[in-house]
Amino acid sequence: MRFEAMGGMRWSQLFALWVLLLFVGCGQDERSTTASPSSPPGGSPSDPSPAPPSEPGTEPGQRVLAPLPMTRANDGLTVSALSKGSTSGSGTQEILAAEQCNLPVQYTGYAGLQSLEFAYVNYTYELYIGGNYDGHSRLPLVFVFAGDAMTGGLIRSWLSLEWNSGGSAIFVYPNGIGLSWDTSTAPGINSSLSLVDAILSDVESKLCVDTKRIFAWGISRGAFMVNHIGCYRGNVFRGIIANSGGGPSSQNPADRDANNFFKCPTPPVAAFIIHGDADQTIIFGAGDDSQRHWKVANGCSDETVGVDPGPCVAYQGCKNPVTWCHLGGWPHQLWTASEPAVWRFIESTKE
Repeated sequence: MRFEAMGGMRWSQLFALWVLLLFVGCGQDERSTTASPSSPPGGSPSDPSPAPPSEPGTEPGQRVLAPLPMTRANDGLTVSALSKGSTSGSGTQEILAAEQCNLPVQYTGYAGLQSLEFAYVNYTYELYIGGNYDGHSRLPLVFVFAGDAMTGGLIRSWLSLEWNSGGSAIFVYPNGIGLSWDTSTAPGINSSLSLVDAILSDVESKLCVDTKRIFAWGISRGAFMVNHIGCYRGNVFRGIIANSGGGPSSQNPADRDANNFFKCPTPPVAAFIIHGDADQTIIFGAGDDSQRHWKVANGCSDETVGVDPGPCVAYQGCKNPVTWCHLGGWPHQLWTASEPAVWRFIESTKE
């Protein structure tokens, strides 16, 4: 009897222990299935700009996350990374920036208004980082220059170049000195050219830029500016896109050759020139002079081939691509049909 009683107690204890273990195990399984989601906490920053709301393949307003850290402070972009040409630890500075890049960011897309001090004055520019930016691969950089009295944010809201780039470029929208651009002062003392140099240096210190593919897009006064840049920074910029502008030019007779052709001091750039013959603000002849300048500078023949969108044509036999769009009956206005073609033009310059 005593043995049977003890045996009964043992079996009941074993049964209770089994129930306890089963309960604990189920609790652990339940906790493992209710773990926190894997998405990053806090989400992505908001995009206050009215420009194209999304990258291709994303919903409007959705930001594309990159797995690299970036912080924003005082309306400026700050990153923790190696500077160009430097190495960490006991390494030397023999590794050039063209060979490696380590400039990570946490978020791509609209990065907000950036600021820098230039000539003891604070200047600003809008910055957009394409969704394909990974902190190591170098992307082309496109400067966008607005007309007089326009901000970088306003011209950005007009354009869809970011969308057309498919997330494969960095865009900068500078705010000009007094919301204008100086294309008449000599280049050695030209504050607008110096500001562009300063912004370029600022962007290159923060992001991986393909220094062989830097472009300038402009409209109206901004188009005069990009022609100016193409002439005096042809050793830095790969190409220009000018809408309803003019130049480059100079009042100094010494700057022209025996055929009265204006000689730029730097190598010629690729050029995409757009002008309407009904423009009442900047005469059509100004844009026509621009396209003729880049045709001659690039050694193009007179032969042209029609390109999309019509009525644009591409000159043949050029050192660098030159496209000319003579728009019949078109006023002083952005020609939005050119934007996909502009990106194709930029892509055509890949080496």
